[in-house]
This record gives sequence, C-alpha cells and structure tokens, in this order.
Amino acid sequence: MLETLQKAWCRETAHPAYQKNWSEDNPAAGQCAVTALIVQEKLGGDIMACKVGRSSHFVNVVDGAIVDLTLSQFGENAKYVDNSFQYRTAKSLLKNKDVRERYELLKSRM
Repeated sequence: MLETLQKAWCRETAHPAYQKNWSEDNPAAGQCAVTALIVQEKLGGDIMACKVGRSSHFVNVVDGAIVDLTLSQFGENAKYVDNSFQYRTAKSLLKNKDVRERYELLKSRM
C-alpha cells in the first residue's frame, strides 16, 4: 500500500500549509490526514490526531499498533509527543472541504 500511496501523493494532495515542502524527495509532506483516511478504509482501525514535535499529525491504530505511513516527512529523528493522541472519525475529517477534496483526489490517483 505504501508504494501505491507514494506514487499517488502529489503537491495537490498535500495540506496547503505543507505544499511548499512537498517534493519527490519528501512525498509524504502534508499527506497525513488523507493517508489516514485511506489506511482506515483499507485496513480498518482508528484514526488518531497527535503531535510530532510542534506539528499536528494523523496516524492510524490498527490492532493496537500505530500505522504511520507519513512519519518520514518529519525526518529520521521524529518523535510523537506523549499523551497527544486523540481519537478522530473519518466523518469529522471529511467535514473539512479541503481534506475531503484532497482525499478524493488521492483516491482517484490510486
């Protein structure tokens, strides 16, 4: 799934604040929300909002394990902020027009 996502990610599927950071060398930049939605769709589990350093981030928890296909955007020394994990629903993420449009674009590119 990661390889398929990496090929589908593009500047337009990245969060607007991270589009300037997106590149073929850093394709995960700004892709966490839309990727978390895809992972939940494919693998189930829960979507969790958290912090990596000062940045907001989304990951999945599947069968008790963190599945984070976009952590690489923060570099190899990235660490989650303890006690920052909060449950989110796909419905709540998709209420945001920007997230919904980027998610639909990502799905169409897959």
